[in-house]
This record gives sequence, C-alpha cells and structure tokens, in this order.
Amino acid sequence: MVAKVVSGEPRTTIYTEAMEVFHRAADLIGLDRRVRMELEEPDYEHIFYVTVKLHTRLAPLTQDTDKFKDLADSELLPDGLEPLLDGSFVFKRRALIGANVAMRDGVVRLKGKGLYKVVPGRPERFKAYRVQHNQARAPYKGGIRFHQDVSLDLFKVLAAEMTWKTAIADVPFGGGKGGIKVDPKSLSSEELEALTLRYMYRLKPLIGPDLDIPAPDVGTDGTIMGLLLRQYTDGERERHRLRGVVTGKDTRIGGSEGRVKATGQGLAYCIQEWFADRGATPGSCPASARGCSPSTTRAAPSTIRTASTRSI
Repeated sequence: MVAKVVSGEPRTTIYTEAMEVFHRAADLIGLDRRVRMELEEPDYEHIFYVTVKLHTRLAPLTQDTDKFKDLADSELLPDGLEPLLDGSFVFKRRALIGANVAMRDGVVRLKGKGLYKVVPGRPERFKAYRVQHNQARAPYKGGIRFHQDVSLDLFKVLAAEMTWKTAIADVPFGGGKGGIKVDPKSLSSEELEALTLRYMYRLKPLIGPDLDIPAPDVGTDGTIMGLLLRQYTDGERERHRLRGVVTGKDTRIGGSEGRVKATGQGLAYCIQEWFADRGATPGSCPASARGCSPSTTRAAPSTIRTASTRSI
C-alpha cells in the first residue's frame, strides 16, 4: 500500500501571487478586514462552453509525398481559400466555382503551392469565461480576451486588476474580465464571427449597460466588439439604447474617438513623466516596446514620436 501525503500548504497560483500584492497594499493603508475579505475573491466566476462548426481545411502534406508525384494540379477559385498562419487553407464552397479538381486519397495539388490533405470540417467546443470581480463602485468593466493560454485564474487576476485600476483612476466602474480559450489566428474570419456571436448568446444574461460592460483585449478588437453588440441587441425593440453594453467599438456605432490609440497615448505620457521625474527630456533617445497588445503596437510609434523619442 502506498501512502498519499497531502500537503497542508495552499496551492500557489497566478491568482494567489497577485493577492499577495493586494494584501501588502491593504496592510499599508490599513484596509478594514471585512472589506479585504470582500475583495479577496470575485463576486462571480462564470465558466461555460460555446460550439461552432469549423470549415473543411487544406493542410500541407508533409509525409508520403512521393505517392502523389503524378497528381495533376487543381485550380480552385482563390477567393474560396482563406490562408491561415499555420500554412493551411480554410476551404469554402465557392472555391469550386469553375474549379478543375484532381484528388486522390483526399490529397490535392494546388497549382503553384504544393500538396494538401483535405481535413473535413467538424464541430468544435471552446471553453469560455466571464469573471465579475467587484461592482461596489459601479458596473463591472473589463476586456474580452481570445487566447489559447487563458484560464480561470488568469481572468480572476485581470478582473481584480480592473477593480484596482478603475478605483485608482476614479472612474465609475468595477472590475471584470473574460474571453475564450482559443487561438483566433487558427480560425477563418467566418468561424471567428460565429464563435463571437455564440459567445455573446451565452453571455447576454450576465451583462448589460448597467451591469457588466465588456471591452477589447488581447485577440479582440473593434470588429469583435461590433459583433458582440449586434448579437446582444438582436431582436431588441430599442436596440440603440443598448449601445453602451460594450466599449471599444467603431465610432460609427457609438464608439469613442481616440480609443484605438488610447493605450499607446498612455505609454507616451508614462515616458514623459519618467523623464520629468529625472529632470530630463526625451530628446532623440531610442525606445522599444515589448509585450504590447495589437492596439498599443499600432498606436505606440506615433505617440512615442509625440514624446520626442525615437522608436525602434
């Protein structure tokens, strides 16, 4: 018989590590114990699943290529093949319009591209989350992240951070965060749209302009926010009164001016303050930015130039 030893120490996670920082800050300001306990864990942790039908794919053939040396080229409508970062193509039915196809054992040779294996489409299930940390000051507020490495603990950390950030900045919001465990770059545009709409279908009872307000985050943008808004307001009698259910959307549907460059602009302000604290000016100092979200990456070069710093 093998004895199982159970450690009495709690498991260390990304969330418990983040809470250590919170407790140190709480100690510094003498935060009331009851309030501290209220903030130690989120109000709500929602976990659910969304399913979508993935299209047929053409995946590069890497083995047994000699068997298909004599396979004739296939000519498909280019508009019917959507390239993905892994080198495969999402096959759409319109690709067969005027097509000339030669296939053997599920393998085709695309003219000028090489051999590809046909991978039939299938339904896929994705794990989804929404963590609502605290709404003592106002509705929950926080981004929607589409990434393959997300987890409940990560969203708990990010939702808690939103509570701190909105309080420190004194804006009337609480903290929330959520998203889907998926690599958005592995999906076609139609699949990503279907996944987004299905996510909001499941999320709708949990959010609202006066309850919880999502925003863009890693793997999402204004287009995704527009899809979420469309799904949330679909069938509603006064749909335009519900535009505030998401932020970060296009200005034509109620988004805010300056949203795209806002994070990068904040970076420029941080650079200016860093130099000001040291009694210096940025001048032509070189600067580099790492670990930025897509919106920051797009906006940072121009805002860094605003701070008179040369970006590299």
